[in-house]
Amino acid sequence: MDIQVGVLGPMTAMVSGRHTGLGGLRQRAVLAVLVAARGRMVPEDRLRADAWGQTRSASAATLHSYVGELRKLLEPGRPARQPAQVLVREGVGYVLRLDAEAVDAERFTTLTEHGQRLLQRGEAAAAVTALREGLALWRGPAYAEFADAPFARPEIARLDGLRLAAQEDLYAAELSTGRHAVIVGDLEKHTAEHPLSERGWELLTLALYRSGRQGDALGALRAARRTLAEELGVDPGPGLRQLETAVLAQDDDLAAPPAARPGPAAARPAVRPSRWPPAPPPADPDGPQAAPVAGRPPDTSDGVAATRRSPHTPHTPGTPLVGRDRDIAEVAALLLRPEHRLVTLTGTGGVGKTRLGMAVSRRLADDFPDGIVFVALASVRDPALVLSAVGHAVAPGAQEGLDVEALVVDQVRGRRMLLVLDNFEHVVDAAPAVARLLAACPLLSVLVTSRAALRVRDETVHPVQPLDLPSGSRTDPEAVGSASAVRLFVERARAVAPGFALTPDNAPTVAAVCERLAGIPLALEIAAAKARFLPPSLLLARLDEAMAADGARDLPDRQRTMRATLDWSYGLLGEPEQRLFRRLGAFSDSFTLEAAEAVGSGPDGDDPVLGPLAELVDQSLVVTVTDRGCRFRYRMLEPVAQYARTHLARGRAEAWAAGHAHAAHFLELAERAAPEYMGADQVGWLEVTDAEHGNMTRAIHWALSDGSPETAGRLGWALWLYWWVRGDLLLGRRALEATLEQPLPAGLRSRVRSAAAGMAFAQGDFAAAGRWWQQAYEDGEAAQDVAARAHSLAGVGLVALAEGDAGKAAALFRDSIPLAERAGETGPWLWSLIHVWLGTTIMMETGPTDAVPYIELGLASARSRGDLLAIYVALFNLSQARISEGDHERAREHLEEGVRLSEQTRDLANLAYFLDALAVVEDAAGDAVRVATLLGAAQSLRESVGSPVYGYYQPDDSLRDGAAVRARGTLGAAAFDEAVAVGRSFALTETVAYAVRRP
Repeated sequence: MDIQVGVLGPMTAMVSGRHTGLGGLRQRAVLAVLVAARGRMVPEDRLRADAWGQTRSASAATLHSYVGELRKLLEPGRPARQPAQVLVREGVGYVLRLDAEAVDAERFTTLTEHGQRLLQRGEAAAAVTALREGLALWRGPAYAEFADAPFARPEIARLDGLRLAAQEDLYAAELSTGRHAVIVGDLEKHTAEHPLSERGWELLTLALYRSGRQGDALGALRAARRTLAEELGVDPGPGLRQLETAVLAQDDDLAAPPAARPGPAAARPAVRPSRWPPAPPPADPDGPQAAPVAGRPPDTSDGVAATRRSPHTPHTPGTPLVGRDRDIAEVAALLLRPEHRLVTLTGTGGVGKTRLGMAVSRRLADDFPDGIVFVALASVRDPALVLSAVGHAVAPGAQEGLDVEALVVDQVRGRRMLLVLDNFEHVVDAAPAVARLLAACPLLSVLVTSRAALRVRDETVHPVQPLDLPSGSRTDPEAVGSASAVRLFVERARAVAPGFALTPDNAPTVAAVCERLAGIPLALEIAAAKARFLPPSLLLARLDEAMAADGARDLPDRQRTMRATLDWSYGLLGEPEQRLFRRLGAFSDSFTLEAAEAVGSGPDGDDPVLGPLAELVDQSLVVTVTDRGCRFRYRMLEPVAQYARTHLARGRAEAWAAGHAHAAHFLELAERAAPEYMGADQVGWLEVTDAEHGNMTRAIHWALSDGSPETAGRLGWALWLYWWVRGDLLLGRRALEATLEQPLPAGLRSRVRSAAAGMAFAQGDFAAAGRWWQQAYEDGEAAQDVAARAHSLAGVGLVALAEGDAGKAAALFRDSIPLAERAGETGPWLWSLIHVWLGTTIMMETGPTDAVPYIELGLASARSRGDLLAIYVALFNLSQARISEGDHERAREHLEEGVRLSEQTRDLANLAYFLDALAVVEDAAGDAVRVATLLGAAQSLRESVGSPVYGYYQPDDSLRDGAAVRARGTLGAAAFDEAVAVGRSFALTETVAYAVRRP
């Protein structure tokens, strides 16, 4: 079936020669996201986020309905049971499978790249035809309806850049066919619209000069110089400067090409003005050799032209490159554009820069007719010898003692070739020489692999990221195996253990190995090689030991182990950078600049951080990331962080100082956040702690191992409510129990026991919770700590409530109210909850009428403080009162508000209770499908938390169980189970969207 999709203007589609509507904006957005992915799979969650925007959400059901409609439009007449062939489900997302020429943007790219190659070969007339055909495909701005959508911006920028380059290629081709006078007006308009394009000014200057307007040509050059100075503060590049010199000298090479002039044809080729000065004709290997010029080496053109067969040509690796298709395409496209003649691949050691460079070289073999030269610089220690290495590669028979730079320029100038400089990071001082080489050789392109950028003008940096890690289910082999890191691990493991396969049993372990190794290809290959004698479970358990062993024997020594690779990087750092690198090993996760300064500035705060940190980022030892709130952060990939910790541990004093500074910084942050969990800014502070949680728990472990239990205790008390809301109960309980094994002051011990009791209570261990809360109350009395007594006495009441002793619970809650009123910062929060819990006990004893006033009093207090947690605790209890009164509509209102608030705090345990209660309400409304679906979603949430958490909720479980029985009877067992499975499959946003939708 012939399908044509247009995005170079308003989005269109033609199926079998007929235009077809694409539905509303959101449906078109779904298709646009898939088109912009250019044949790559888009995960479902990202597809929803991109198509709807970050400020809105869409359920999976909504997306599936749009996908279904698009499938009908793109494949009309496809039988319902036949799998889709165009918009296809793949792994955890969707992919659009279309022919290469089915999208106008891809046809445009193909035509313009073909036109560029024709132009480079001197076939100007054919280039004009191809470039005009490509540019004619544009009907308006690319992705016109989605110009402001984040998903479309990179693709719009790419296409706009290609359009500009293609338009300038067309002008160059028309100049080469003698149409200089015809296109002067077009070029004047072009430079007005694109005043920063130096190539546009070159073309205009040349067109004016060839039209007999030398004065106007010089005026155009002056305008270009003025514009660049005013807009960018820079001088014109070498192309414009050399062109200006040639215009002033009335250089013969500026004349129109032979085909455009009357009279006998001259023997020289057409000039491509964007490659000024013009290239000389290629040497004829069968013709007579020119005599060597005095003082210069003999012409070794044949050696250069044959570089694809020389020892300096990159070899083809014996194993396929995994997960780099997009990188190869993007880097290759950059190098084919005249404004990107210097591209640097940067990234941490072992990330695969060299292999990517080789793959790009192979992709471009036909685009550089004068050859590709690969120069390995790992063994070059002196930056001054870099050009010598290049000289040996491009002119193997050259004499020693000559001017190396002149030699290289002489051999390369005028030749369309690609120079690949591998492992440049330790000779980065040679960067200016590379820049001079590029300026002197306008047909040369250079691809560099380096852990740090060269930092010269006109450099384009392409960061090489680690391979993709698994997202979504860890037990589904297909989902886990779709990640490129896992694909690489599995391929390499099969090479040494042919029977190796990804299964539901080992998929979580393989995913964990790939995550521990941060998706770094070298680390994955070294680890996978151990699959011949270690199953994944043992490999994960002994990963550090396995990574210390040698890798493949055909790797360079510096890459035989991850440690050797990192030794190489560490050895390139200066002393300030090495010192900061070691201290950053104190972090266990990403960190802010403020945190880096607190830890990295040393005991006296005198050591610089910002400059060394920038250098570590440049050297790819530290990477930049953003958190959920789009805040800028730094992190070390896990193998790098492990290496830094190893170095840090060697200096006991430095390790202690870094650990102490780290713990002090995160203790201060945790104690600043703790009261905010109880107020109007709790959602924002929960997200702050999400980002810092790994470092906060690391600080606890450091404090316990270092003999600073008070620091650990204060951190535990600050974090307990965060652990409660996030369901991190086991982690919190273990940390608090370990802290209680060490001596603490009575007041702090009371608080730590209260926090440990809270974790035990949320896990359903009421016996331990009651014991700890009772001991905490006694410690609080001994320390005369009113706040500690208020928390612990209310806790003892919670245990009584959970165990069904409503009378005892009510008495304890009443006794704790006056303590809460004197408890200081946390008192109002506790006061609100105690009133809600007191209402719960009264409802258990006498029914809802007497209970509701107490619950509403707690709710009013919580609303006045903007405390979402206390609000939804009150709302749940009010919903139970309304259900018992038979007022299901008011119960629904309370429950729907509670569902929305639970989503904001991401309190999954609480949400499970609300879904169960909503199922009871839907049972009263007679909607069996919603009953089953809500129960399934609640089951899934409860399993993900692993504990009931809200033991003080006292719903009538018989109502929920009865609703389930009636729904099963109405639907039948199969349909009921299917609806439960649908609910279990929901993501959080889908669950909330479904729950608050009116039946």
